[in-house]
Amino acid sequence: MNEMRIIRQTFAILKQNPLLSTISILGTAFAITMIMVVEHGTLSGWLAGGLAADSADGSGGNMVSGMAGYED
Repeated sequence: MNEMRIIRQTFAILKQNPLLSTISILGTAFAITMIMVVEHGTLSGWLAGGLAADSADGSGGNMVSGMAGYED
């Protein structure tokens, strides 16, 4: 029951101040995107390469960018 109260309260706050809510949501999305770009070097490389579980190195399926187990 407490979860429904939190969800209703969240939507009430969004309705009370839509401009500030929009700025906050877009700012958070932008910050997350920038972290991804910094971690992976480029946004296009991250989107094109995707993420794949790499168990070829014996580490138990760590998430790595690019193709799992691919060797030149």
